[in-house]
Amino acid sequence: MKIGPVPLCPSVPLCPSRVASLYGVIALAALAFSVSAYASDRPEARAEPVPVARVRGGTTAVRFSPDGSLLLLVAGNEARVLNAATFMAVIEPIRNAAEIQVAEFSADGKDVFTASSAEARLWDSRTGQSRGKVYKTDRASLLPAAISPDCSRLAITVVLPPDPLAHRNWGIQVFDAASGKLEATLPHTLGLEYVAFASDNVRVLTVQQTGSNERTFHVWDSNSGKETIRPIVSGYQYAFSPASGLIPGGFSADGKRLVVADSAWFTIYDAQTGRALVDNKPRQIDPLADQGLFSAEFTAEGKRVYSPRQDGSLWDADTGKPSGRAIKDHVFARTISADGRFLLGGFENIDAERHSRERGAAIWDLVSGQRVQTFMASEVAAVAFSPDENRVAIADATSGETLVWEVKSLRGRN
Repeated sequence: MKIGPVPLCPSVPLCPSRVASLYGVIALAALAFSVSAYASDRPEARAEPVPVARVRGGTTAVRFSPDGSLLLLVAGNEARVLNAATFMAVIEPIRNAAEIQVAEFSADGKDVFTASSAEARLWDSRTGQSRGKVYKTDRASLLPAAISPDCSRLAITVVLPPDPLAHRNWGIQVFDAASGKLEATLPHTLGLEYVAFASDNVRVLTVQQTGSNERTFHVWDSNSGKETIRPIVSGYQYAFSPASGLIPGGFSADGKRLVVADSAWFTIYDAQTGRALVDNKPRQIDPLADQGLFSAEFTAEGKRVYSPRQDGSLWDADTGKPSGRAIKDHVFARTISADGRFLLGGFENIDAERHSRERGAAIWDLVSGQRVQTFMASEVAAVAFSPDENRVAIADATSGETLVWEVKSLRGRN
């Protein structure tokens, strides 16, 4: 049954004209004061006086649709789709058999892919109806999982029949999203941590842990089920966790290059041949200061790589040289603007000597390394830029709410 917009509580835009009670006015003023006071401690940081909207949900993931008309909020095993202008629900909540870990809009915004350890499916963003097969398991986890950019294929983790000769018990299976037909099985010897499609919707990147401080990267052709380049072994130390800012690598937007994080640097490879092209390996590695490179990922335009380190955060993808200054804050749950200029994320800085802690959400200029806007948040769980980058959505795990802020002032920066 098709339903009209359903209000979420409390999903009313925080506009003074909509505040009906004296307590509401007081709360709004208090919020504005707290945000302004928080930002004033740092001269370079500027905050909007009040959020545009405050909605319940979004403690796991927050996404704007590609055209900016919809807002996807995920909390626990529930996904909600809101009208991004009115913040009213477009459909009733979609529930999964377990906590949703993957949530993505299709390129045209018509579909949403959600996946948990127990269930993965594609569904219509405006009706909530499933598209194609619903994948379920009561055995091992379906994660990691991914959807191709055009939503024609999906990849989920499976346990394969025992193979005593090959010692391969794990795999990624690639399915046609519409028909549910199995397209390919990509076998692995050990547990998987990451999977992603290239922009051609055919090649698939998988990452598995092959040692205590070792990850192996594989690139596959999902038509043939064969690897296209030799496996790449790196000293990357962490399991994939976007909420913690741990991203081991990925394809460039055009699919021609692959960036791989190592222990204290990254290397860019030709994704077609596997040939190493450039790296940013330091001349001398301080065993204390440079331990643990957290991530490496291309910016959307593919010209630079975001990889935070003490001597820089943004790097030229052709030379491996710094393109911006280092960000001093400890940043997590982040996303990068489409032009590669700004970083939005949560941060937490602990000063052991002063017994103090600073936490919240912010936007950083990746060239200067400075905060340009700061937002109040207790425990940032997920963030998102709107496609036009005039708004940001920030999910706070402590309150269980997502706040939407206007940031139009960023567009005027040179």
